[in-house]
Amino acid sequence: MAGSSPDDPIVVLGAGASVDAGIPSTEMLTPRLVERLRSEIDEFGDVYDRLAWLEPTVTTNFERLFFWMEEFRRTRNFRALLGWYDDRRLSTLYGEY
Repeated sequence: MAGSSPDDPIVVLGAGASVDAGIPSTEMLTPRLVERLRSEIDEFGDVYDRLAWLEPTVTTNFERLFFWMEEFRRTRNFRALLGWYDDRRLSTLYGEY
């Protein structure tokens, strides 16, 4: 911000107050994040589409999307992880967030 300094206080608002203050909600930010990732990472679209089919919450909750991105990074085998569970919803295996 113009005129701010590192010593200025920062106020963190809860979800309801944030939306009232004009800050986009998670449900509004997630599609924008997905669009950006699709444009910058070649394989992201295919992986995301598969993940969204298996766990629909990733379409509106970027925290769930980040959870799976970290899981893919950790296992380093996202195609096998997605292919293995194609007949069940991922949330039933990993629990609801």
